Amino acid sequence: MKAIYALLVAALFILPLAAAQEPTAESEPGDELITGDGGITPDNPLYGLDVAFDNIALTFTWNPEAKAKLGLKIAEERLLEAKTMAERGRPEAVQAAQEQYRAAIQAAEQAMAGLPEDADNATVRAARQTVIRLQNEIENLSLKVALVIDRVSTKVLAKAPEPARPALEAAFTRIKAHIANMSEKIEAKKANIKLKLRALENRTEQEIENETEEVEQAEGLVGNRTARAEIIRERLKAKFENLTNRIESLNISEQVKMRIIEKIEAVKERIEDVTERAAISDIVNVTQAMSAFGQQVSELAQQIRTGNITAPQLVAITTAHSEEILARIREANKTRAAEIETELETELPEAALAVE
Repeated sequence: MKAIYALLVAALFILPLAAAQEPTAESEPGDELITGDGGITPDNPLYGLDVAFDNIALTFTWNPEAKAKLGLKIAEERLLEAKTMAERGRPEAVQAAQEQYRAAIQAAEQAMAGLPEDADNATVRAARQTVIRLQNEIENLSLKVALVIDRVSTKVLAKAPEPARPALEAAFTRIKAHIANMSEKIEAKKANIKLKLRALENRTEQEIENETEEVEQAEGLVGNRTARAEIIRERLKAKFENLTNRIESLNISEQVKMRIIEKIEAVKERIEDVTERAAISDIVNVTQAMSAFGQQVSELAQQIRTGNITAPQLVAITTAHSEEILARIREANKTRAAEIETELETELPEAALAVE
């Protein structure tokens, strides 16, 4: 489940439609987790005071686990502030919220780093439980970051003035990078603790791994991963349905529509297959392909309406897109490129052939 959850989060981070879909007011699965504005926002004169109080609270929280959790709670508040400022068209305030988000994440990382890895058996065992609880909190925040970035990408950037978009995109890219970096650190911390337990207890790697999985189950990490993965699956499902509806609305022949929709269904099946096999490079590349294909659909829809595109041009675009997919796969997953290339070569290019 850990691998599948990670893949789905990766999918949601990447799928946020470079698809450039028309913004709508409708909510999507998971939006209920990112409601609210975070409280006092950077455009409020009292924002500096709010930040100061949070910093004082962090300073006087001594327990490492409590301090890390407080840092994550403050980071979530800053995340919602960034979302709100983006929705209000205030890129400079988004930058301010992002900077405070980074500071909160760093405070949480410093507290996490203080958890013992080299101590007696009982202390290291207790540290493992703490790390697993913190990992649950980090993954909760990671999900909310993915949901916020998805919402901003699909419902804010499309309406934002062109000069404001680079700053908004850069701020949210940094937000994503900070939580991804913390996720890597907590995983490394857990790995070090498991190595220490092996040495202290003279047990096999598999024995320690099995016991760690039992702790993850007892601490609720496994169950929460299942719940978070379901939210992402439902959100991705809604996006596929939206893309299918957009294609059905295009002014092109029914035959071509059906061929393209078949390709979408094939991609959906591919994603399910990939998550079952837990190969992260596959899911990343397939969802990147889906994102780029969605963007092309939006562009093609406008060009078809104005008569600015021909069938040969559509063939060329689809072929180029297929080649791009293969290039990404070769770079990200060289060891399995030949196998995946064979599968994809029979998928997207067929959409182009259907137009000839």
